Amino acid sequence: MRRLILFANPVLAALCLAVLFLASNVARGSEAVITAELRNGVFINTTPRAHFCSVFASGSFCWNTWSVNLPLSYYKSINLETTNEREMIYVRAPRVMTLQLTNQATHETAQATLRPQYISQRASHATHRVMSYAVAGVNGCQSLGAHYNGSDHTRHLWTIPAGACYSPPTAVAAVEQSYVRELGMTFFPEFPKPETLSPGLWEGVVTQRVGPGAEFDFGETYGNSADSIAVRVQLTVKHDIRVDMPAAGTEVALVPPRGWYDYNNHKVVPERLFKDLPLRVWAGSTFSVYLECQYPNTPRCRIIAPVGGAVGSHAVEVDVTLSLPGPFTSSGQPVDHLVLQSRVANAKLITPSGTAANQPGTLHLNIGKAAVSRMLYYPGAQYRGNITVVFDANP
Repeated sequence: MRRLILFANPVLAALCLAVLFLASNVARGSEAVITAELRNGVFINTTPRAHFCSVFASGSFCWNTWSVNLPLSYYKSINLETTNEREMIYVRAPRVMTLQLTNQATHETAQATLRPQYISQRASHATHRVMSYAVAGVNGCQSLGAHYNGSDHTRHLWTIPAGACYSPPTAVAAVEQSYVRELGMTFFPEFPKPETLSPGLWEGVVTQRVGPGAEFDFGETYGNSADSIAVRVQLTVKHDIRVDMPAAGTEVALVPPRGWYDYNNHKVVPERLFKDLPLRVWAGSTFSVYLECQYPNTPRCRIIAPVGGAVGSHAVEVDVTLSLPGPFTSSGQPVDHLVLQSRVANAKLITPSGTAANQPGTLHLNIGKAAVSRMLYYPGAQYRGNITVVFDANP
């Protein structure tokens, strides 16, 4: 929230315990959570890095990419002389995952997609490695560098093309019972344009099956820890706004368009008292504008002068309007002398077309002729009052 002040002169806690019984004939699911926050108009990845990121390329592989752990493990019985690709370390993953995001407060919806890029697994062995250095398959399966070999396991990092990838084993006369775990993937997210998302938590889930012919297919396996993976996306949207106004926090004098000459010399009542205040705005999404008044007469603000006598004080209303030419609209109309009112309930919504940067505007303060006439009943009186213009980036 940005506040500009103008001076016008004339323990609730709960504990939940859930017990989940799993039987062999009951579908089991796991969940991968992807999180991001909107900062300065850009979604920043806040998802914890996948385990494999610290292994390949000394950890630098994930510096500029999105990654997530896939909470799944399984076993494979691998005949190291097999020619059946599904008995090998085998991966087929979805090309794209599409999910609906919902604002948890407003229930608005939007669509997001995730495009998997690379996948990694850790496959154990007792005596012989269950992967060779080769990776085969269709549509450009590639290994990102050499496999990482430990004394009792091998890790891979493979591209995820349209078909399956697999690694022929070491071709020795042996059978290994391999425990495969620490799965993770990198992906490219396509989120909605930030300016189209209202503030709040946006969340969506897409469930991907695990098994032969499913979205995630790891070949012939047994002892899977889950039959599906729910991929949950959580976007925290909090928009930013910047308003620069040289007059903010200063005293502003409202005067006639031609000064006081006509009144002082010819007693001609000015048509108005006014002041136009230049400003500049940076905004990437809809924001609201409203007033807070020291002397409110809702929905307008007043300034007051002590005048003595039986009257005590005299107040007049100040009209406050806003002009933002260029990419801004309010209720589908250009922002030209948009009337601003007091209280957040009367806030006006303003929407830029895309991201607006360093756009000029004007705040107009005006007192009409009728009010000026009444003010002139009290020569020498000084009218004062604080008017705060609130620009709220997250209405």
